[in-house]
Amino acid sequence: MLLRVSITVGALAWLLSQTDTAAVFDALKLPPLYVVATPFVALLGTASLHATRLHLLLGAAGTPVAWRSVLSVVLRASFVGVVSPRGGADVARIAWLSKEAGAVEPVVAAAVVGRLLDLVPWLAMLLWGLASGALAPHPPLQATASLFAGLFAFALVGTTLIAIQGEPLARRLPMFRERAITVARSLRRLGGHWRRLGVVALLGLAVGVLNVLSVFVVAQALGAHLPLLDAIGVVPAMDTVISLPVTISGVGLREGVFVLTFEPRGLDQDTAVAAAWIRWSGELGRALVGGALFALGGRLASTSRPTSRQREDSDRLPSA
Repeated sequence: MLLRVSITVGALAWLLSQTDTAAVFDALKLPPLYVVATPFVALLGTASLHATRLHLLLGAAGTPVAWRSVLSVVLRASFVGVVSPRGGADVARIAWLSKEAGAVEPVVAAAVVGRLLDLVPWLAMLLWGLASGALAPHPPLQATASLFAGLFAFALVGTTLIAIQGEPLARRLPMFRERAITVARSLRRLGGHWRRLGVVALLGLAVGVLNVLSVFVVAQALGAHLPLLDAIGVVPAMDTVISLPVTISGVGLREGVFVLTFEPRGLDQDTAVAAAWIRWSGELGRALVGGALFALGGRLASTSRPTSRQREDSDRLPSA
């Protein structure tokens, strides 16, 4: 954390030395209000979609949790993720969902499957950016997209192979054997719900679409040349860099990526930084909603746990 704070302070110092703050604030006044609000609305939409996906996966794992409870957890975890190291939001999400579900292992299995299904549309968009030439004006993004596309493909293939032999492998562990076996069984149970997994994958594609739109609308409003088909490949490549655990909440890194991406596409440096801040405002706004829920004790969440009959009924549902 100390290293990340130091890098963040250094990134901020570099940013302030390279940009005209007054020009950045002038650029922030250019787009209409609906454009400024677009990232917040889009990212709040992605939170709702993630909650729906986890709700479906938890039901398939045999531990149904009410949708509003899952949404409350997702939003509160986004608040934690703003300041915590990479993965902090995932840890908070699993901890709170485990409390709601009354079990840890099915929640871990649902989280793992959800994360893996996230990789499918992300991999497809990165491959589109590489194949279509949308990333050609940005060699660093092109290299990063190639690296992450390879990592995502490896993770999908490797995890599929592990899932096939999950329980035998878990039995060989010297520690946490029983817990690992339970997780492996939950993963196998989830694997039997193909229709539901398909719905979750499609919802993951919708998450990707909203994510792309959150940048595309802002960039277009500020005058960038970013056709929608290019944005489908460019925005995920940008996010692979911004999501690296280098600075706190991507501060400094985000602005640098926006400058690198949009200077060749018609935006000057100050306007590109303004675009980065407008996008970031959506993330901060979503986190503030989660922070408000956190302060209120997560009042969206239902206090009652599902009954065994509700669990059985949830298992019978094919996709909802």
